[in-house]
Amino acid sequence: MLKRALVAASAVVLVAGLAAPASAAEKETFQLTCDNGFDGTVVGTGNGQWTPAIAEDGTVFVPIAFGAFSATAYEPGTNNVIVSFSDDSVVAKKAQQRGRAVTECTFSSSQYNVYDEELGQVIDLTFSGEVTATVRR
Repeated sequence: MLKRALVAASAVVLVAGLAAPASAAEKETFQLTCDNGFDGTVVGTGNGQWTPAIAEDGTVFVPIAFGAFSATAYEPGTNNVIVSFSDDSVVAKKAQQRGRAVTECTFSSSQYNVYDEELGQVIDLTFSGEVTATVRR
């Protein structure tokens, strides 16, 4: 149970860092597929929860709810699973939409050689989930 919580925390930090100002080293890329037709890579930076993700064309996705989520941590360079879990709960944020379009998306990413402080080791991490976001162009 503890390992599950620790990997969840690592994955949430990576996902939640979806664009406050940060250095290039803190940038994370995600595959995002949305019901508004968007299907591409977005870049998130920062370490805060509920921060936006930005597509190459400048479209900004601002999360207002997260849905089902799954993650698996592996020993680096192997298929040896350290821990795997999924969570179907929905976490919503009170947010003003200000007339902006809302879209439902799925996201996924793989991160390699991530040091997890709580586990005290380097892991490879794959995760995917659902997000509802407002869209700015």
